[in-house]
Amino acid sequence: MVDRLKPLFSAKFPFENPPEVPEKIQWVKPRLVCEVSFAEWTDDEQMRQTTFLVLRGDKDPKEVVREV
Repeated sequence: MVDRLKPLFSAKFPFENPPEVPEKIQWVKPRLVCEVSFAEWTDDEQMRQTTFLVLRGDKDPKEVVREV
């Protein structure tokens, strides 16, 4: 997995309004799509308790939208 992500490493958040977290984060360019499960959306539109499930080779990142 890391081998697929390393070429996509970025020093900065690739979207507007980066989350404020105290931990060091390794950002990646949004070129891959993964499926996750999560408990809920927070009030500040973050996913809570996420779990990585699988990379989705059948999806283009431009097709991805937030579930409602």
